[in-house]
Amino acid sequence: MKNDLSCEVVQDLLPSYMDNLTNAVTNEAVKRHLDECEKCRGRMQRMQKDEDVVNNELPSKEIDFLKILKKKTNKKIFISVGCVLAAVVLIICLKVFVIGSELSAQEVAYQMNISARDGVKFSNLSCLSSAKNVSSISYHEEEGGILRITLHGVLPSPLPMQKELQTTYQPKQELTRVYIGDLIIWDEGVDIAPRVSSVYLSRHEYVGNMPENAETVQALGMKETLGDFENELLTDQAPYGWKISLKSDISMSDKVEIETKMKGYAALLLATIDNLEYVTYDYNVKTYISGIEEKTLTVTAEDAKELYHLEFYHVEYHEDGSYDIIEESFKEQEWTPADLQHLMVKAKLMDWRW
Repeated sequence: MKNDLSCEVVQDLLPSYMDNLTNAVTNEAVKRHLDECEKCRGRMQRMQKDEDVVNNELPSKEIDFLKILKKKTNKKIFISVGCVLAAVVLIICLKVFVIGSELSAQEVAYQMNISARDGVKFSNLSCLSSAKNVSSISYHEEEGGILRITLHGVLPSPLPMQKELQTTYQPKQELTRVYIGDLIIWDEGVDIAPRVSSVYLSRHEYVGNMPENAETVQALGMKETLGDFENELLTDQAPYGWKISLKSDISMSDKVEIETKMKGYAALLLATIDNLEYVTYDYNVKTYISGIEEKTLTVTAEDAKELYHLEFYHVEYHEDGSYDIIEESFKEQEWTPADLQHLMVKAKLMDWRW
């Protein structure tokens, strides 16, 4: 068959022919021409070599580009992670070496002079733990002469960052009560023991609330003396009571001391639970002659008032300027931390080691 295609036409068709884009008839015509024409055949061979070079170089360039891109991405990630870690370390350092955490009154040793008018003055203030330093003292005054002191502690810093502490405070009003954190340390001119503060803060309205009763029991440390006991709340009708049944027998040698403390605990329960009107104890005493004797001891509010010789009064003023001094009952008394501490001392429950 005669080949009618010229060299110019074939060379124009070669790119499409090589990429299999031409139809079968054109392919046949181009193939016949290439079989007969050495010039066009050489042209196609050169084109194939050039294409192979391009195809071989392209993956290498792509790989090089991806390596560069990955290197840049890894660098960005490394820098970002480094910045985040540096920020975290800085925040932690600020927290432990500068800002610190609040200290409770039990974590510090101090001497303190408190005056209702002259205010507060710390001396020899330090943390009980050598792992912390007192970093700041702040004072917040509330209505009614209440002053709240907040202490913060930090870890000892390798750098000289310790600032001067404000160890004195002049109140704007006469002080009636001073706190360090949640602990009452001074009330109405009296230094308050930590356990008294805990007892005062455990006050509540209803004896029927057993979880709150348990907090008062814990604050008083009743189980440290009486051992474990069972509770029965006598709240079906007034007067409301609380029955405490001791699980451990009491020896004759301990009887007087334990009963004295039982009366004291009852008085404190009556003072701190608003609607409680009596406390009854059931317990066994081991005697030398008759063996186990069952005992019952009941303490009412008026029993406690008489037992500890407590007298409560308030002044009632009249329009003509005269006044009457009215005696209050045990339950009418508004118990302050100082009152509770006075009662604990009289009931022989006060121990300054608390």
